[in-house]
Amino acid sequence: MHFEMARALVKRARERADWIGDDHGTPYEAALLSRSVTIEMHVAFKEILDHLRSALDYCAHELCEVATRSQILGQVYFPITARGFAAGDFRSRVGKLMPGLLQNRPDLVTVLERFQAFSSADNGWLSDLATLANRTKHVEFAIQEVSSADAVFGRDEATGHSTIQARKQDGTPVSLPSLALIEVPNGLDGAGARFVYLWLNPIDQDLIGFVRAATVGVATIIDALESELWFWLLLHVKNRYYGVTQGSQVEFVSEFALGHK
Repeated sequence: MHFEMARALVKRARERADWIGDDHGTPYEAALLSRSVTIEMHVAFKEILDHLRSALDYCAHELCEVATRSQILGQVYFPITARGFAAGDFRSRVGKLMPGLLQNRPDLVTVLERFQAFSSADNGWLSDLATLANRTKHVEFAIQEVSSADAVFGRDEATGHSTIQARKQDGTPVSLPSLALIEVPNGLDGAGARFVYLWLNPIDQDLIGFVRAATVGVATIIDALESELWFWLLLHVKNRYYGVTQGSQVEFVSEFALGHK
């Protein structure tokens, strides 16, 4: 039940992300053109954050209930660490946020560690999600404008995709986000190109890039945790199956079902 709720929340988050858009005719493009972000877009982004954070907490709830084979009535939270968090302190963090897990399924701590930023720089999106979701006020979008002294447009012959080679007036390269409005007042090959995009100041990343990473990342965590639980439970059922009475089998299967409501 909890994993189903988690997936439903990710689906809602994707629907709100699709509404914001990343193409022509979307609220995202309108924000770039007008250099302003509407209240509706702020609300949509907050809903994305809330849905994704809640989806992870539903996963944590499932882990604790399966581990303890009991209904958890108190608060349960998915552990998320900030960048720079000491890996050695993670076990105690899990103990505070996920009651009963250390006592009953300490092996899952290692699984949860795999998703943290201290395990891989690729997991930085998870720390960013917590940073944004924990803010008491709405997250301010910055309309970022980067000027380029020169922008040369071309095409990758291997993929057929358009390419842009750009540099700032001081000669440093321009790093483009996932989606940007490109203004070329002097033509495609002329000077003075400007790149406009939405930037999330608290995490120092563009909006579209973060949303894509977070929605995919949360969905991946849900799948990984559910697979981990089912593998352990099925193995445990098999181990209990041999050498026990039929009555014990029935009793254990009922416990197994309890874990996956």
